[in-house]
Amino acid sequence: MIEKRSLGLNEAQNLVNNILDHKSVSVKTPIAVAVVDSAGELVLFSRMDGVNMIGTLLAQNKAYTAALFGLETEGIEEKLVKAKLSLSQFTNDRFTPMGGGCPIKDKNGQVIGAIGVSGLPSPEEDHRVAKSAVQSVDPLEINDLRGEYL
Repeated sequence: MIEKRSLGLNEAQNLVNNILDHKSVSVKTPIAVAVVDSAGELVLFSRMDGVNMIGTLLAQNKAYTAALFGLETEGIEEKLVKAKLSLSQFTNDRFTPMGGGCPIKDKNGQVIGAIGVSGLPSPEEDHRVAKSAVQSVDPLEINDLRGEYL
């Protein structure tokens, strides 16, 4: 039997709260934050008042893309081009190659979820916030998560 670990709601809430707390003191632009499990399914979504609807969709799709590819979404298109592939070949309109999506891995490097951020003035800024949130999580703690087993 194969066990696949995944983030649970408590871990997702901690990540979102850390981002919104940090973000609220640093920038006035409203953002949307999505956390997905290892299969790319939404665990938690939160948006600040005033974020546009495109941002809400992009945050979810960035997290989805990061979880399924196991890669940060920033630079994913360039990696595909080097492999002589394009996102259109995957026939999945949710794949989003814009910065702001980061996978969350346990200490063994297994993807257990991903986070997506959108709404800042550029995808690079979205990426910086998402990556900062992932880096703030201790992989040893992630390995001990009591999240779902798929």
